[in-house]
Amino acid sequence: MLKVDNTEITYNDVILAVKGVSLKVPDGEIVALLGANGAGKSTVLKAISGILKSQEGKIERGEIIYNGKVLNEISAEKIVKLGISQVPEGRKVFADLTVYENLRAGAFTRRDRKRFKRDLGEVFAYFPQLENFLNIKAGYLSGGEQQMLAIGRAIMSNPKLLLLDEPSLGLAPLAVSEIFTIIERINIQKSISILLVEQNANMALQLAKYGYIMENGRIVMDGMCENLKKNEDVMEFYLGITEKGGKKSFADVKHYKRRKRWLS
Repeated sequence: MLKVDNTEITYNDVILAVKGVSLKVPDGEIVALLGANGAGKSTVLKAISGILKSQEGKIERGEIIYNGKVLNEISAEKIVKLGISQVPEGRKVFADLTVYENLRAGAFTRRDRKRFKRDLGEVFAYFPQLENFLNIKAGYLSGGEQQMLAIGRAIMSNPKLLLLDEPSLGLAPLAVSEIFTIIERINIQKSISILLVEQNANMALQLAKYGYIMENGRIVMDGMCENLKKNEDVMEFYLGITEKGGKKSFADVKHYKRRKRWLS
């Protein structure tokens, strides 16, 4: 469904934030993109969703291809219409609008208004709490409720691919567990493909089928999540399972080899 092919991204024509990243999201699957703060994960999502230009970012090289269509020069609004919706880091709900108005905003690119009520009902089926807060301003919701609203708002655009940027950020463990369970349900029941950016590697690797790990703007490892969870370096650096102390970087691990396509 989605292919990011050897893509380089800069900010202000100076800062090279993403250095030749390649990844794929198959139809109907969940793919995880892991890495520390500043690795370039969110920048990749912004490039896919088309909002990169509004933040002085630019794709310098490579292509982002969605169902055979190159997205590099397509506007964010048209990308939403093509079936890609992003849930941004930090939720970013419209705090001064009600829950209902936020959900209406999520459907602004759609023309099939007759299906609006049906899809609204689906959102409430996933997030029943939201139905009780329809006329409450979103800014008064808890962090977990705002995250549910942000995901619900994205679903209202009727996406085929959902980009989730740090959905666990700032949430209590119970809320994180609930939201990840609902994300899995959405993937299975609605056959929506998901590209999940996360720092909570344990949760992400449990949910996703395939994973990529970014560091300093590059993909440094990828594989089936079952295999990544057993990898010694992933266990040490991302899952905190180690007998050794101290802080390390993937750059210090000699047997950690990048593939040729990321070096070219």
